[in-house]
Order: sequence, then C-alpha cells, then structure tokens
Amino acid sequence: MLHYLSRVLALVAMLVSPVALATMQQPDLLLVDGQQKALLTSPLQPFIAANPNVVPLAETVSSGNRRGYIAHWKISAGELVLTSLMVNKWRVKGGREELEPEESLRQVFPGRAPVVARWYSGVVILRHGGRSGPIPEGRRVGTLLYRVYTLRKGRLIETQDLDTLELSDLYERKFSTYKLTPMFEQHRDIVMKDWAGTAQEAEQILHRDAKEYYLATE
Repeated sequence: MLHYLSRVLALVAMLVSPVALATMQQPDLLLVDGQQKALLTSPLQPFIAANPNVVPLAETVSSGNRRGYIAHWKISAGELVLTSLMVNKWRVKGGREELEPEESLRQVFPGRAPVVARWYSGVVILRHGGRSGPIPEGRRVGTLLYRVYTLRKGRLIETQDLDTLELSDLYERKFSTYKLTPMFEQHRDIVMKDWAGTAQEAEQILHRDAKEYYLATE
C-alpha cells in the first residue's frame, strides 16, 4: 500500500504541476485500420498502480510524458492487446544524460508478448473525426466524435461513437462511480494534504486530471 500511495503521490504531483499541465503529453497509440491513433486514455496505468516497481517512475518521467512510457495497442479477436511498450531510459550521449525510449515489453511481461490487458476494465477512447449528416430534432449534439471501446478484463464489450457532449456525460458517470471507491478517498486525501485545502478543491483537481484512474471503472 505504501508503494502504491507513493506512486499515486508522484503521479498527482505531475498531474497538477504547471509544467505538466502546460506541456502536450505523448499519448498511447492504438492500431485502427492500419493506422496508429492517439488514445485519450492509458489502459496500462491500473497495472502499473498495482505493480509500482515495474516502471520506475522517478527514472522515466518527463514534462512531455509524465507516465514515462508509450504503450502500443491493438484490438485483436475482441481483446485489447499490448504489442509494444517503449519505456524512457537514461542514456549517456555526447557526455550528457538523455531520456531515450527502449522496447521493454518482454522485461515487464516476461514470456508473455504480446499481452492481453486482463487487468483492464473500463473505457478506451480516441478522437474519431467530426460529425456529419442531419442532426436529430431536439437533440443536443457536440461537434467532435470519439470512438469509445468498453472493456471488461481486456475483452471488448461494446464500441460506440460519441460526440463531445455525450463524452462529457460519460466522464461524469465514470467520475461518480470513482467517487464511491476507496481509491478516490486515498487520492483525495493525498491531494488535500499537498495541493488543495478543501475536499471540494481536491475533487475538482481529480475530476480534471485523474481520468486515467476513473475511466478504468466499470
């Protein structure tokens, strides 16, 4: 539990730091129709939270990649499959240290490559273009479309295309579920202690910045 909370603390520190918030983050990638698409979610995070020494956070994060890795995914035979895991590692170049990505899938999952994401139940989201065609009368409609994959223990349950407003509704439902969990209480207490003075302020921070946790809920 101590290792887990230490990792959460470090992650929340990156989440709420001005540098991290101001810097575009390198996303995970999902292979769709032969193209790598940027994900808005991080399906590997629940595994790392439960196995905090797998990817040493302090050695791998940067302002542009607070997770310290880029995971490559595909959906095959109705399952979410991790096909590559590029982890930032320190390397000496020209007399100075630099972070470089290194393929680490077999080190993290020895003998299991590729890897089905059995640890993950929740949603995986990517942008899917803009809405076209007639708008149903009386329906509120956002502009952007998102492809949302719902998974249970790594198996695909449902695929939906949601617009901006529908996605916002999904976030609210997931956050409400997250608020009922012990994990939310732990995260809120950490944020209250170090960055926010009240429970309401802590909740606002988590709502904005902890999507990788509350989207991993059923």
